[in-house]
Amino acid sequence: MWEMFKQSMIMFLKGNLFRDNKLVFMQGSIGVIVAIVLTVLLGKFLLPMWAAAIIGGFVSGALMPYLFKNLKYA
Repeated sequence: MWEMFKQSMIMFLKGNLFRDNKLVFMQGSIGVIVAIVLTVLLGKFLLPMWAAAIIGGFVSGALMPYLFKNLKYA
């Protein structure tokens, strides 16, 4: 198990883990932007910042499997 993790991390750091690294970066960026916008808007206008951070983190975490469902490994 440890060896598999180590090999995956080495491939990730070399840029060989995913077939299309641009897509991985773009999909991850979309998730981060959604989290930031949602957290700031909720915290600024509707909720205390701590509640907005929890909701923004939950929504962006729930969005990640949808964003990453079409990624292909090398």
